[in-house]
Amino acid sequence: MPAAFFPLLRLLCVVICLSLVTGCADPKQRAAELVRRNDVTRLRRDAALLYKDLFAGHGEKFFAVRSKSWPKSFKAFSPIRVGAYRDGISLALEASSAAESGLYIIPWQMDVVPSTNRGAQFQQLAEGVYWYSFGD
Repeated sequence: MPAAFFPLLRLLCVVICLSLVTGCADPKQRAAELVRRNDVTRLRRDAALLYKDLFAGHGEKFFAVRSKSWPKSFKAFSPIRVGAYRDGISLALEASSAAESGLYIIPWQMDVVPSTNRGAQFQQLAEGVYWYSFGD
């Protein structure tokens, strides 16, 4: 092999390594990949069970879910926190004092599409699973 080939090969290796590292650092990209690799039906069924347990007989609009109540399918995403809303379950994967983003899961057999507004954005990743951004 010519000597000029080795610097190009080294540069190519660096570029590949950097692209792998930056791809893993993006919570949205990581979450989307986990959604693709996991059983979305199981995730939504777990959301439905949690939803039923939290909202049965209560008039509340939001519950912060304690980590000991998180199903394994939620823990796989390593959320910062989990919240239960009347129309879905949020798994916060990024958070600051002014904003939060992560997965928004519509419980299984619930036919709801979360509505985007000035304070909330949703992008569908799979049936019943969205990437959300609250705040900013």
